[in-house]
Amino acid sequence: MKHFILGTALVVGIISVGTLGASARVQSNAGMTLAVQSKSGPHSISSQKDLVTFYFKITGLTMDTHYPGKSVTGHGHVQIYLDKVPSDAYKKKDLHHLANADVPGKTGKNTYAVSIEFDSAWIKEHKGQHVLRVGLAANSMVMYHVPIVSFNLDVK
Repeated sequence: MKHFILGTALVVGIISVGTLGASARVQSNAGMTLAVQSKSGPHSISSQKDLVTFYFKITGLTMDTHYPGKSVTGHGHVQIYLDKVPSDAYKKKDLHHLANADVPGKTGKNTYAVSIEFDSAWIKEHKGQHVLRVGLAANSMVMYHVPIVSFNLDVK
């Protein structure tokens, strides 16, 4: 299982190398699916440091880091956003997400897990109701056109 620590001014994850803002189109992604499993959680965080673990079922996508910064059809990773996905995330590289997991820990056939640890400073700055938006992206950091899944998070 991958484990990331999320700090106040820190975007955490394995970031692909490439030119920021470079325009890139992602090819068709027929057959790709993403689902957040019900055992993901917790849905409420409030302590000095809190861990949220996401369990995903992913089909039609090879999760790997063999092609950092490049768009290779059928390869990619998971990107997690706070409250909204930028409208241009499907057209160009986007680094405004909370975290991304190039190769989350595999827990079974087509199932993966990734944990994000929210530190006390982040929790203090983000109190309230939030929705974590989870999507699939090519290793070029451009989102695939696959329905986004949502995860409610209450920051107390």
